[in-house]
Amino acid sequence: MGVAKGVVIASAQRNQLAFDVPFNDFYAGAFTYLMTQYLWQESSGISNLIADIRREIKFLSAQVPLVDIQSSNFHQQPVYFINKSMLPVDAVITSVSGNQAKVWLGGLDRETLGAFGQEAVFKDVNGAGEVRLQSRQGLIASGIVKGEVKSGTLLQESVRVIPADLKLGIGLDVSLENEIEVAKQALSKINRIAAILPQDGNLLYAGEVQYILGRMTASYRQQLPNSSSVPVAGSIGLFSPGLELIPNSFGSAGESVTSAIARLEPKLKALLATRIVKMTLNANSSKLNIEISMHQEGQSTQLVGKAFTIRGTQIQNREQVQNSQLVSQQLPISTPFQFRVKNNESRPLYLSILVLQPDGAIVVLFPNQWRASEETTKLEARESLVIPDPNKDDFQMVTQAKGIGEVLVIASLSPLKRALLKLQTLATELRIDRGFVVPTVEAMNDLLADLSNDEEERNGVTTMRRRIYTTEMAALSITFEVI
Repeated sequence: MGVAKGVVIASAQRNQLAFDVPFNDFYAGAFTYLMTQYLWQESSGISNLIADIRREIKFLSAQVPLVDIQSSNFHQQPVYFINKSMLPVDAVITSVSGNQAKVWLGGLDRETLGAFGQEAVFKDVNGAGEVRLQSRQGLIASGIVKGEVKSGTLLQESVRVIPADLKLGIGLDVSLENEIEVAKQALSKINRIAAILPQDGNLLYAGEVQYILGRMTASYRQQLPNSSSVPVAGSIGLFSPGLELIPNSFGSAGESVTSAIARLEPKLKALLATRIVKMTLNANSSKLNIEISMHQEGQSTQLVGKAFTIRGTQIQNREQVQNSQLVSQQLPISTPFQFRVKNNESRPLYLSILVLQPDGAIVVLFPNQWRASEETTKLEARESLVIPDPNKDDFQMVTQAKGIGEVLVIASLSPLKRALLKLQTLATELRIDRGFVVPTVEAMNDLLADLSNDEEERNGVTTMRRRIYTTEMAALSITFEVI
């Protein structure tokens, strides 16, 4: 039965709790933060909005957002039934005193928040000025003003600074019991992995965690769907913060925590590499005009997902692009799939395509010819790339595990030389001329270096600052569910 009028949106179902979760260096309601961020950025219909939030919140919390819509005509209406007539924004100036400004960062994506500290830059949407951040606490930042700006000025991201020592936070679950301290010591030996202890109270961890290391208990098994793939009681593996299982991460019953961590070390390094590269995601801020789509092989009209640079697309064309085709966001297991990347720019772009599989593995899908030059990564102006291309490629991409997967497409105006060289070295070590390569943390760091192209010399030593000029590159993602 529908509601009396309009649309009702709730953060959880009637029998569920709505959770606060850590975001970088602050806590907020999982649904509230995601909803707020989408309202700053998106102009899609209510149904698409809630579908996106439901998919993303699964990683943070077990709650399932609710939407009750009276009329089918309302499904594709924007939130509040208000048509937006301006570009999405990332922040707003709340006060100005001299050359100092306070900024509210309400539009930033949760996965890239850590890149918006000192030296990150936001520009006035009208081009009248900018704010260079000096500090940030939560979503409130202070910065130096350049040009003419005032309280209420809307800002868009221009530069982000990715920490050189970015870590992967692993929460230690209470199910580890008296082995928690042992787990902490074992994880501390893995470079850039941070073990975070549980705490009492409503907030389980005193800091942001990307994954949770825990032992499968009878209680956890009862919360999972009946399936032969549910790990046995007593096994150790990885959960998402929303207690979703990370496929292929659990071992045998009775495995010691030190043995489990040794077994999981390659997966943890892959997840760290994923975290590093996802800090570049900027579909909302890039000025490059590029779009990607994912579909089952041979069925290009049946979209699994699509993404495009919002600011690279003209305002009048944006809703047409968003609503031109319905997407399922689901892919049956063992199904071959393809990607199409379209360069709408009047200049060539250099590409890298990575697939993040449901079990946490990351592979480089493109490039995949390891003895070729960097020119093989170039996508000419106004052209499209289909991969795998049945007319020239002799491989397929096939789903092999159920769960949430993601594809990342990174486009740059400059060749990705350092990352390509690192990947070619890996391919040589594996003795392959063509095929998929699992990138290392070092390869992802080199990718950041390619994208930043921003060197600094101190005391005679030249280092990369990992300062990404996000208007000059694009990193887009499509999230999909393998069923």
